[in-house]
Amino acid sequence: MKYLVLLLLMVFCFAGSAQVYLQLEIFNDPKALKYSVGDHITYQTYYDPGQWNRGEIQEIMVKENTIVLDNAILRLEDATGFMLYRNSVKYLGGTMQTFGIIWLAQGAIAATFGRNTSWKTVLGIGGGSWVGGWLFRKLFYKIPINLNEKNRLRIIDTRFSIPDKS
Repeated sequence: MKYLVLLLLMVFCFAGSAQVYLQLEIFNDPKALKYSVGDHITYQTYYDPGQWNRGEIQEIMVKENTIVLDNAILRLEDATGFMLYRNSVKYLGGTMQTFGIIWLAQGAIAATFGRNTSWKTVLGIGGGSWVGGWLFRKLFYKIPINLNEKNRLRIIDTRFSIPDKS
């Protein structure tokens, strides 16, 4: 029993350090996206317009309103854009491309050695599926968010702290 209590105390003590995170609030979306230390983000800054930078969050400094990444230091005031990725779109597009390649391979074998298979059908279905999956990934995988008054980044600190007695 005492080992269980000790284990629970250790879990709660270690979980307390992960309560500082970067929050992306998007206008008209009630659910905010949260990023903590170790997550990868893609952002754009005002002093480097048109260039998307990617980095892993190493440290979040609350008082300075700054994020330390593995390749840069980002002040939240400097960020003008944030990139979101839809992993389900990436997966679905890849699945469509895989289907297209497999259809082309089996269709090529069937059209070469079979009697009732035409190359037009094989290329139409297989090629169309591959191109459709590629277009699906290119058009819908990335979502650029412009940071402004409506869409913003914030650092949230929910750690328990005792105020100084002065």
